[in-house]
Amino acid sequence: MGRSLLSALIASARKCQIEVLTLDVRADNEAAIALYGMAGFEVYGRLAGFVAVHEARYDKIFFGP
Repeated sequence: MGRSLLSALIASARKCQIEVLTLDVRADNEAAIALYGMAGFEVYGRLAGFVAVHEARYDKIFFGP
């Protein structure tokens, strides 16, 4: 399902002539990280400890073309 949603997002962005599509993900979301990599996106930045979930802190990872 994730692959289908990401493909639809990319197709919609192209149709709307969006020049740069960026994505971000919480660093512990390994499935999304793998999906974005398979789709050709590359890591271009990281905010350490940016996302708080109760007492836990997670990095936020940015992906782009």
